[in-house]
Amino acid sequence: MSETSQLDQLTALRDRLQLRQEKYAQKLAEVEEQLKAVSLTLSLLNPGEEREAEEQPLIVAPNEIRGMTQVEALVYIARNNANRVKIVSAKKLLAKAGVMKLTKNSYNILYTVINRSEKFKRVGPGEYELLPSPSPLALSPLAIRKPSVA
Repeated sequence: MSETSQLDQLTALRDRLQLRQEKYAQKLAEVEEQLKAVSLTLSLLNPGEEREAEEQPLIVAPNEIRGMTQVEALVYIARNNANRVKIVSAKKLLAKAGVMKLTKNSYNILYTVINRSEKFKRVGPGEYELLPSPSPLALSPLAIRKPSVA
């Protein structure tokens, strides 16, 4: 008889534990839904944070561009990153390399450098693509000659 009472007790314990498990599973599902809602709200309110998380790291090491001018460094970074440069990540890299100092207007400085160099084309906000360099033949003195008047 004691064996059957033990089985009954174990069965009752199992049933209680299953009920608790179901309760906690429901609470967990509610918490997960709330977490998703809060995460969505945060991503809508702070879209910049999400972009930084998606930002791919640059393949260039700071010591590779040390001693270059800003334009040379930007061209080097672009060539090593599928001909693209993001000003935000380039700014951090140039600062680490000592090519420029981080100031309030570092972004604006790089924007001006990129635009004045005429070596880049704007692809998106803060993202630029390196234009193909002109062929050496196009820059030769023979190609620049004035047409003769007959």
